[in-house]
Amino acid sequence: MSQKLVISPSGNFYGSEQVLLDYLQNTQMVLDVAVPEKSLFLDKLEEAKTIHRIRPYNNKKLPAFYAKVFWQLLTGKYKLVYLNEAGHIKYLTLLARIFSKKKFIVHVRMLEDASASRWKQGISENITVLAISKYISDLLPVKNLLLYDAYTFSDNRKNNTEDPLILRIAIIGRITKTKGLGLLPVLIDRIQKDGLEGKYIFELYGEIADDISKDELLAELQKSKFIELKGFEKNKEAIYQSVDCILHLSRQEALGRIFFEALDHYKPLVGFRAAGIGEIAEMLQLNHWLADPASPDPASEIYRILKDVRLNYKSRVCETEQKKNLAIQLFNPAIYQSRIDNLLSA
Repeated sequence: MSQKLVISPSGNFYGSEQVLLDYLQNTQMVLDVAVPEKSLFLDKLEEAKTIHRIRPYNNKKLPAFYAKVFWQLLTGKYKLVYLNEAGHIKYLTLLARIFSKKKFIVHVRMLEDASASRWKQGISENITVLAISKYISDLLPVKNLLLYDAYTFSDNRKNNTEDPLILRIAIIGRITKTKGLGLLPVLIDRIQKDGLEGKYIFELYGEIADDISKDELLAELQKSKFIELKGFEKNKEAIYQSVDCILHLSRQEALGRIFFEALDHYKPLVGFRAAGIGEIAEMLQLNHWLADPASPDPASEIYRILKDVRLNYKSRVCETEQKKNLAIQLFNPAIYQSRIDNLLSA
């Protein structure tokens, strides 16, 4: 009997892999799952002890791996291939042209994978392209279906919600200019001019990226009394227990899983009304937490919102509780599982 093959191009355990693992743990379909060997994602799959057949592959020898997939399609082992990320799209489009009677599905989850250059050959009719946000859907130059990623929210309770004397603000992710960290010195300058030194502390959780390791911005961040460089913290719970709110300065998030994490821990998220973050805020009616990306003075806008969070902290945390309940409905894993099951079964 023909089987279905799921391929994870990445062996990391970021949002894409977490969504896939959640799906695999909940679906009743039995699938072959190809995942890079000696990877963290492989370890997670083996620990989970799912019902699926795990097929490790060498992601440094992709032509050999896809030659094997070609043979398995040719001999009828598989009738469908689902690619969890679009990183291997050139192999998938080639296979789809050769095997016009087989079905292929690819999930586009990252901004770079929506680039027109990745799709210049077009796609055949037997490929279904899924986009994780309207932002990605609109960027894609090929026909696609919108399917928001699911998120499994916890049932944890709110902690202390008193207005903090010092607002501890977490910035989570690699320390790089591409995440908008160049805005921090300007933002700190606004705080100083307002005479509020000591009222705001920025905790940066992440490894230092190459693009900033020898940059004057890093030196400025390191010497600032407003900033604490915490390094990479594997334990997300420890981060959220330590801080009062989340600051996310990127304007190009494909979806923005960090927004879900912040809501899950009852922490207001401040950022820009752009890309996937703006899309989630629109759906949850939280636009007032986000600054206008076209503002001539974005630092002042971000500071205004942070000041509002500090002075009205209890109210803002109550908002997170309300919006978390709405997000649970909108980004329900059961809905996501049903949609993927239907696509794999069609």
